[in-house]
Parts: sequence; structure tokens; C-alpha cells
Amino acid sequence: MTRFFASHPLEGLCALDLTDCHQMTDEVCVWMATNCPNILRLNLSWCWSITDEGVDAVLAGLHALTKLDLCGLKQVTDAAVQSIPWRLQFLRWISFTQCNGVSDTLVHSLIETMPGLTVLDYYDTPHGHGTCQWL
Repeated sequence: MTRFFASHPLEGLCALDLTDCHQMTDEVCVWMATNCPNILRLNLSWCWSITDEGVDAVLAGLHALTKLDLCGLKQVTDAAVQSIPWRLQFLRWISFTQCNGVSDTLVHSLIETMPGLTVLDYYDTPHGHGTCQWL
């Protein structure tokens, strides 16, 4: 995967679904965030090798994200996602479904800080003031 993202910039890429891609690592997240800066919708569900480091790279490099699915990333913690309000100002939907390391306190903080955001909690329950629906 690293070679794919490192080989050439994919600036025209706006949506990427990598669900259950076991080759996705923190290193690949760094390359993706560097070479695909215009991604709007990203699904990293069940990419179990991704940790806080990979999510931090995504947040640091993909500022245009409107949808981010982190379902099942059990190694991700509050420390990695607490900067979302400052880094992802266009974000309207995020899933923390089955993310053991993301607390309810953080979910509520995001909702209060970002009024247009819909957040799915550990149990896949939507929270927030946003009315954004994703099919």
C-alpha cells in the first residue's frame, strides 16, 4: 500500500473506502495524507493496524474531510482525535463505532464544539445537532 500512495500524487481523489484493508498501517496513512490532500470522504473501518499515529497523520493532512469512518479501530484513543475541531473544520460525520479507546466524554465534547457534526458512538448511536445523512 505504501508504494501505491508514494508512487504518485492522487490529488483528484475525493473518496476512498479502505474497509477491512489489513495492509493499511500508520505509515500508509502518512503517505496517503501527504499525496491525497483533497479526500473528502474516507472509510478506514476495521483497518486494525491503524493506531493514534495513523489517525493523527490523517487529521494533519486531510483538512477537507467531511466524512470519516473509524469503525473498529480499537487502538485509537481520545489523544488522537481530540484535535478534530481545529484540524477538520469541514467534518460533518464521523464514526467511532466499536472504538474502545474513544470516550463518551470526547464524543460529547466534539458535539458541543462542532454544532453541525453527527457522531456515531461506540454503539453506533448517532449524536449531535447535525442533520447530515450519508447513504
